[in-house]
Amino acid sequence: AWWKERLHAFSKGFHLYRIDHVMGFFRIWGIPAQKQAKDGHFVPKNRHLWAGLGEHILETLLEISKLLPIAEDLGTVPQEVRPILKKLGICGTKVIRWERDWAHSAAYIPYDLYEPFSMTTVSTHDLDTLSGWWQNSPDEAKAFAAFKNWTYEPKLTPK
Repeated sequence: AWWKERLHAFSKGFHLYRIDHVMGFFRIWGIPAQKQAKDGHFVPKNRHLWAGLGEHILETLLEISKLLPIAEDLGTVPQEVRPILKKLGICGTKVIRWERDWAHSAAYIPYDLYEPFSMTTVSTHDLDTLSGWWQNSPDEAKAFAAFKNWTYEPKLTPK
């Protein structure tokens, strides 16, 4: 009911919404009362139940609203998540500064090689702004400038 009311309210002013930490629809870290986080476990405990749970919750969201969901599928993502997002037609998220060939050269991946069914952004609410990243991570900014065929300047400007 909470999601239904929320999405109904959103539909009056928006066409899409972002699902923060979509992995929480598949499994969530549960900590027993009076215990520490290290004593917790994923709920459900059985990994074989994760896909069904996540798919059911996401299907329910799709049924109750015509708004387009965008899933934040960043970080350590269980293997069950992305195939279900794709199956249901829910875009994932790409953060340009993280889309690199980490296994080999750490080169930035050209945009045309991204999963086409994704929303691409330069930052998120959990990260530095683009200009903050540029200033605080000059080595990465230089590599990105080279990738874009830009002349690197220490301060990111509209130019």
